[in-house]
Amino acid sequence: HDFLNHLQVISGFIQLHKGEEARAYIREVARELERQGAILHLGVPEAAFALLYALREAALAQVDLRYDIRCSLVSCTVPGTRIGRALEAVLLRAVRMLSPPEVRHRSLSVSLEKDGSCCLFRVSVPVQDHGDLREAVDAAGEELAGCGGGAALGVRPAAGGLLAEVVLSLPLREGE
Repeated sequence: HDFLNHLQVISGFIQLHKGEEARAYIREVARELERQGAILHLGVPEAAFALLYALREAALAQVDLRYDIRCSLVSCTVPGTRIGRALEAVLLRAVRMLSPPEVRHRSLSVSLEKDGSCCLFRVSVPVQDHGDLREAVDAAGEELAGCGGGAALGVRPAAGGLLAEVVLSLPLREGE
């Protein structure tokens, strides 16, 4: 469905003799496909599902969810089902916290990067009260703890309130 929409937009630009706009649009679509490809290449289908599902829920709630995937989870020692449940718990709670119409700062960011012998998922979300997020982080921590992983919540002052950062730590196999 999205692909057909993209083709229609490109066709429209071409019909209107707007070649430069068509090229710019194609570059934009290619960048977005590359970003989405990073999700699909996470190596853990349950984590990919959790992130894609959160993206969908965020779009429906008009929350801007930005992500930056810099590593794969293929070598992670935590089972995929546990990663998926932990990530989904945190992301969906963050989206729900940002979805009420009175919330002005409606964006959250997610990153995944390798840090030594772990992969770290970082979820940053502006909050007024982080109590609801604490429950999700505790649930994620319980999910990951039995496999050597963990979850932590940090909160610091930011423009317009507080910025909460959730870190999910996922150990890698030795030598990876």
